[in-house]
Amino acid sequence: MTANSENLVRDAERLKVDGQISPGWKAAFVGMFAFIVGPTALLATTFSVLAAGLEAETGWSHSSVAYGATLISLALVVSAPIQGFLVDRVGPRRLILICAPLYGLGLIALNLAKQDIAAFYLACVLMIFASLGLWPASYMRVLASWFQRRLGLAIATVMMGASISTIIMPVLMKYSFAALGWGGTYAALGVFVILVVWPALIRWMRMAPAAVEAVISIPLDNAKALVLTTRPIFWIGLAVFFGFGLANAAILAHGVAILRWYGLEAGDALQLMSTVGAGLLVGRVATGWVLDRTDVRLVGLFMFTILTITFVLQLSPAAGHLAVALAALGGIVIGAEFDILGVFVRRHFPVTGFGRVYGFTFAIFNLGNAIGVAVLAFAFQQSNSFAAPLAALAAISLGCGLLFLTVPKDRPSRAPLTS
Repeated sequence: MTANSENLVRDAERLKVDGQISPGWKAAFVGMFAFIVGPTALLATTFSVLAAGLEAETGWSHSSVAYGATLISLALVVSAPIQGFLVDRVGPRRLILICAPLYGLGLIALNLAKQDIAAFYLACVLMIFASLGLWPASYMRVLASWFQRRLGLAIATVMMGASISTIIMPVLMKYSFAALGWGGTYAALGVFVILVVWPALIRWMRMAPAAVEAVISIPLDNAKALVLTTRPIFWIGLAVFFGFGLANAAILAHGVAILRWYGLEAGDALQLMSTVGAGLLVGRVATGWVLDRTDVRLVGLFMFTILTITFVLQLSPAAGHLAVALAALGGIVIGAEFDILGVFVRRHFPVTGFGRVYGFTFAIFNLGNAIGVAVLAFAFQQSNSFAAPLAALAAISLGCGLLFLTVPKDRPSRAPLTS
């Protein structure tokens, strides 16, 4: 690499250049802002808040509304590869800007879905496709054009938006539901997306100049890596992120039920889920910082080791006394998974195939989540116990961690950049 090209990349990754926030970090910060009210937060991470408001307003049962979460996960399994293909063909910025107003209009129209449960189910699926460009792959691809040495921290910055939403949205919506109703609340969020978030994305969500991206990309002689099915690392990635999806189902979808299973009262269990939200925030920032300084496979092994220990301790008689620690550990791992995914794809595949690899892997993650939600619910219904599925998750997590070690050692982020 020439001195001029190295300076170009360093300037791109600096927080400030000539006294102003650099364009790459502007993209990261506006992505975080968009994520606070984006589909990752409102339709996935805080779905329980959406469900609670809808149940209160319509009288529908919890199980009926919860099927919407399953449909969302299954729709993501289908839509994620499509998003990945479009990210590589159309470009992430264009896809984000097309989908932002469609997503806002979808939020405004959600009020119509409360007339009938079938209409709500249809809305859950349609919202996923309306917001196609606003799921993580598009933002990760933009950041991959700007960052190499600080990619982990940049991804963590964007994903912090979903964590912030997990912390503040339950409080804000409690009062908004009372003042505006369920439909009015989501309509107001839709207007905010169109009038505030969309213009901000137009202004600051930009790809890096070709000169910067050419320097930090994997060399062109590795273009054969785009023949995805011929590379073992592609299938290893699918396997380990399927495991992350299963764990996600246990920690988020069934978190309260598991806490109650080992003895906590309902109110205490709900309160402890805020600890998971705090763990999400810590996990994302800390993992992003660590990923910029070490091998991604070691970070993956560490996170799956934490998961294994967490699931084993949940089976122990001391689980009730360790509830706070277990909730925090679970949140930290769930907060780390998308940081790991973005860096994993960026370091091992050419940037021209980033969208497709990320999209397929994200789809498998959501498939794991959907299967995990269903299997844990069925197991508990049959035996009134989470012991068997938690033991299975501990074994799966250990296996996924060891599988991560078979990934080729990647380029340390502080080493000289690839020429």
